[in-house]
Amino acid sequence: MISGYLENVFTVTWLFITGCFTVLHLLGYGVIEAGLVRRKNSKSVMVKTLFGLAASGLSFWLFGYSFAYGCDGAACDAFVPHGYWALNGLSLSDLSMHPEKLTVIGYAAFFCRLAVANICFGIVSGALTERTKPQCYVIIAFVISGFIFPIVVRSMWGGGMLQGLGVLDFAGGGTVHMLAGCAAMVGTIIIGPRKGRFTGKIFKVQTNRFELQSPAFNALGVMILWTGWYGLNANHCDLVHQTKAINLILINTTLAPSISVLVTIFLDLWASKMKNISAEHVMSAIRVGLTSISAPCAFVEPPFAILIGAVGAFVYFFTSRMIKQLKIDDPVDASPVHFFGGMWGMIAVGL
Repeated sequence: MISGYLENVFTVTWLFITGCFTVLHLLGYGVIEAGLVRRKNSKSVMVKTLFGLAASGLSFWLFGYSFAYGCDGAACDAFVPHGYWALNGLSLSDLSMHPEKLTVIGYAAFFCRLAVANICFGIVSGALTERTKPQCYVIIAFVISGFIFPIVVRSMWGGGMLQGLGVLDFAGGGTVHMLAGCAAMVGTIIIGPRKGRFTGKIFKVQTNRFELQSPAFNALGVMILWTGWYGLNANHCDLVHQTKAINLILINTTLAPSISVLVTIFLDLWASKMKNISAEHVMSAIRVGLTSISAPCAFVEPPFAILIGAVGAFVYFFTSRMIKQLKIDDPVDASPVHFFGGMWGMIAVGL
């Protein structure tokens, strides 16, 4: 048997490691955006990523964690926080005085939830790139991390309405990806497409390609994301008591994006009459496979993870074409990957 203090050390170490992997998402999204924008805008992409990280951290510390987890019983449904403003109520000193309280985990858990909040900002910012000033990203990050994301977290993971209804979302397929993808799509509709991106009428739209900064950056960013996704999905497990679930999550997080790539290659060849395979589509296929498996990653066996990833590829392929025909300009395909991919993942949990 592991003593309470030693179990606490293992848990905090696990949260730290998986939290660091989760933070890699923001780096991955920044590199992807830098690769998918035009050369003249590549510098501003990385700068606004740093701006957003700073604003997101402060906002989640001041308000977000309280909105997400600062409730007491029935008050959870009212979305009225009852504590943890600026983490008030969590103290490191309690660990040495009363090890059985294990309150240090509260800080480690905050670090992990903050990393997830940063993911929401990263997804939304990518969809708005090349049309939004850097200072606007600070406001976006502050609002998303301080208010929008925490309210959804409370409903799903903090004892709120959706959790009470029995809705299952293990690693954020709906809570993170569907939310951020929806916000990204709304934002792109509001600010409109980039100049010269589309010609023709709706449903008869011709998409004009821009010269990208570096497709290699896109591939590098996706590899960083895939690495970080292992931490994101496994982060919700207890290292000491849920080792079997961790093993299942790791294999599912590998299989789903792998099959998505193969299916997307087949769809590209079918659509181009065996003439072309789009590197951008393949990179997005990895992301949609990872997004699709996020919600059910701890609930399904590997064969079903393969099925979920395969269907996710179809969802991405057709929704990506659909939004372009509606003149929705999403440079990083945030809406097809995260909103529609996350929606499919949530449906898959129930199936």
